[in-house]
Amino acid sequence: MNYGFIGAAIFLLIILYLVIWIFIKPFKMLVKVILNGLVGSACMLGFNFVFAKFGVWIGINVGSALVCGVLGMPGFAMLGASSFFLS
Repeated sequence: MNYGFIGAAIFLLIILYLVIWIFIKPFKMLVKVILNGLVGSACMLGFNFVFAKFGVWIGINVGSALVCGVLGMPGFAMLGASSFFLS
């Protein structure tokens, strides 16, 4: 048996595992931000349906979706409060 080949194969598997582990974490975070942005956009759409009668609405755009995606519900509350107080 060639033990050098087996050692090299084990070493490459360890390196492959580390590379995959390094790149999967930012991908998970990106997916989380995108999903939070979609949920935030849906919440903003519901907010606009309810509060448009009172003249208060949130502009649904990339910036507000990004705020909701990164900050979550506190970001949505901040957008709603700022829209309410500034209108």
